[in-house]
Amino acid sequence: MSVALTALNDNLISQLALQALVSTMAPLKNFSTSYTADAARRGTVISVPIVANIVATSAYPNYESADQGSASSALVSLSSYAKSTVGVTDQQFMGSSFVDVEKFAFQQGKAVAKYVFQDVCSLFTATTGNFVTTTATAGSFNITAVRGARATLAKNGVDISACSMLVNPDAFSNLLSDSTNLLANLAFGGDAIKSGKIPQVLGLETHEVSAIPSTNNLIGFIAHPSAAALAVRPLVPQDSSYYIESRVVSDEVTGLAISFRRHYAPANGTHWCTIEALYGYTAGITGAGIRFAS
Repeated sequence: MSVALTALNDNLISQLALQALVSTMAPLKNFSTSYTADAARRGTVISVPIVANIVATSAYPNYESADQGSASSALVSLSSYAKSTVGVTDQQFMGSSFVDVEKFAFQQGKAVAKYVFQDVCSLFTATTGNFVTTTATAGSFNITAVRGARATLAKNGVDISACSMLVNPDAFSNLLSDSTNLLANLAFGGDAIKSGKIPQVLGLETHEVSAIPSTNNLIGFIAHPSAAALAVRPLVPQDSSYYIESRVVSDEVTGLAISFRRHYAPANGTHWCTIEALYGYTAGITGAGIRFAS
């Protein structure tokens, strides 16, 4: 095997993949999450804390009973797996620079994140379950639909300031063209006009997300952290002696971690690089999320 192949910059590859993963998964940060660099086995059950609608009372001095609200946990099984593998053959390597493998890294991290993201968002595609449905189409989605959904959540006792709204590009585009929203946006610096971004709509942190699944005509949703629980863990090989490199990389801010492994297969003359993660998710508190669907 070429010395150049063994000298690949594993730090660069793994960090590029992690960077893409973290940025793509960012809209899910407002869910109840459990991220850590601790490796886990498939099927491991993770307890994810869920806190919702905590209020104070005047029940002095009753220190051994819970007041209104809920502070509980959701049991999430790491039953799902996502990976992205790229391979460079000896023939490909001889015709190009070895850094081509590094160029794949960002796209690999993005691919894994998109796979996980779409799977988690499938919670909101169900027509029945923990989430209220508001009828809306991408072509007519506007601030009026957002205002109605916001009011429903507020009546359910949901803290609006902690909620986030994720919508697909068509629905987001319609929000950008909503004159009411544009006028309000201009008054607060005009991000929609200058950069095509809407940081907030009626107090809701807003994201344009192409990965939202369209099953059952879903175009987006609003969710409080208590609406869903997500756990992500890296997966490590039982025996790393076969690999040129095997490591776990984690983000210092979010704690989100993935595993990276690479090896050379003499049988087919191919150098393989894989980014992977275990994950699991479950619905949380009933009424803490609203789905927009036609």
